[in-house]
Amino acid sequence: ADALLSSFVRDGFLMLPPVPLPDPENLKRKLRAFHQPEFNDWTGQENLLAMAPELESVVDSEVVDATLTAILGPEYTLHAFRFPSLAAPGALSWHQDSLGGFVPYRSHFPMYAMLIYYP
Repeated sequence: ADALLSSFVRDGFLMLPPVPLPDPENLKRKLRAFHQPEFNDWTGQENLLAMAPELESVVDSEVVDATLTAILGPEYTLHAFRFPSLAAPGALSWHQDSLGGFVPYRSHFPMYAMLIYYP
């Protein structure tokens, strides 16, 4: 846990080992569906876990839970917001959210962690 936290503080991110899924191609198909015209509003995209429940096993996996516990503490909670991003392989760059657009600063306390999953 100390090594994880030190690495996170030093680098600002962690890359975790893959969480195996029974049918990753099926998950990719479901995630691509979010980028069809019927999901161009936020309503459909906010329903990510209902449409792709396989992602719950990633969030609940031992490696993700242990990492979040090391960074945020044992009583961390998951935010309800989940958004699928679509990008070509190698096209994603560094990602920085604005914490809802309401917080004009970055806290030096680990209050939030963003999870990005690449199936």
